Amino acid sequence: MKKTILISVFSLMIIFLVGFIFWKINQNQTVVLDIDNIKKEEPQLVKNFVYQNSTHDFVLTLPESWRSFDVSEHTYDGYDDICFSFKQPQPFCIFSIIKLNNIQWEKLELKQEKNIILKSNDSVYLCDGCCRQGDDTTAGGQFNDFQAKRCGEVPGIIKTFKILNSQVSDWKIYNTPDKFISFNYPLNLEKIVSSKQFNLSVNSIQNITDEYAKYKDGGCPSTCGQLAADPILFQKQFDILRKMNSLPNCTLTPKDKQEINDKFILFSGGISSKYQIEGIKTKLGQCGLKIIQSDGFDVSLSNIHYKVSLFVDNKIINISFPLYPHGVFASVDDLWKNIGFDSTTSICGSSCLNKELDYYNKFNINNDTEKEVIKIYDQIVATLKFTNQYQQN
Repeated sequence: MKKTILISVFSLMIIFLVGFIFWKINQNQTVVLDIDNIKKEEPQLVKNFVYQNSTHDFVLTLPESWRSFDVSEHTYDGYDDICFSFKQPQPFCIFSIIKLNNIQWEKLELKQEKNIILKSNDSVYLCDGCCRQGDDTTAGGQFNDFQAKRCGEVPGIIKTFKILNSQVSDWKIYNTPDKFISFNYPLNLEKIVSSKQFNLSVNSIQNITDEYAKYKDGGCPSTCGQLAADPILFQKQFDILRKMNSLPNCTLTPKDKQEINDKFILFSGGISSKYQIEGIKTKLGQCGLKIIQSDGFDVSLSNIHYKVSLFVDNKIINISFPLYPHGVFASVDDLWKNIGFDSTTSICGSSCLNKELDYYNKFNINNDTEKEVIKIYDQIVATLKFTNQYQQN
């Protein structure tokens, strides 16, 4: 009996010792894993990231603590306000970047020079809210502790402010012969603006109506017969462009975009594939209809255009730029080279044509090359100005 008891006690001691050893090993492993995790997380505490606003041409570098921020854009009295906030507890603006053109700045009654972040040739950028060291970081008691800490970080964020388009002063000015339209464009686009690749037309509604009236009985060149034969569809073209001027901040609804996709064919004859449809605003407040589309039956990159149409003082303005011009954008030239286009002979052989077709079929406006070209064209359209002589007629 005693022998049995001794064996049992001995067995329990062995189990206890084995269990203790495994527990100790696990404890040691846990400590090691915790140390590794801390080492991996430490760099993230000081990691910064860049916020880029292509619409208003600026970038900011923000600390990791701002990773979950929200940004919203508003228009007040004709100028743009970009609000940086957090959802909790209330979406109060921690700070805002306000962008005005020089005319708006000169008309501003309560100028505060200390709020200016940067002045360029055509814009003034201001900071509102948490902008300077020593300011109240609680927003008069509205902010919680988290928001107050973020507020204290803003002066450092503002120091990182840079404008994307820093060479606007080097741009040239384009004027139509009658001085009705002017806009600024980069020097490297002079080759396009002075060529047939660029198209700008100005017509009154009456002139356009008279032109299509010639074909009411048929014989309209190409596919324009759709408009000549359908008065309702014809009128819809002008209604769409008129509506642009009444849109809040030039923003189209999904329903608007669908109607434009189906009905707006004034400058394509009805043969087009529309890749992007949106409103675009000039710095003086006019709303234009921006469409990236491929015109005609040819599956060619040269057939894809950036187009903006506006209705200004009973006149229809249409502006068209090629999306893939040769010898203008380095990234576009690289694209043509990769496809196999021979720039010295301007020949695209069979292999080149096959690669071009493949790229065409996979067209995506969010590719880096396309985004770069569209951004430049957006900046050009934003500078559009119209003379008063037409506004008075």
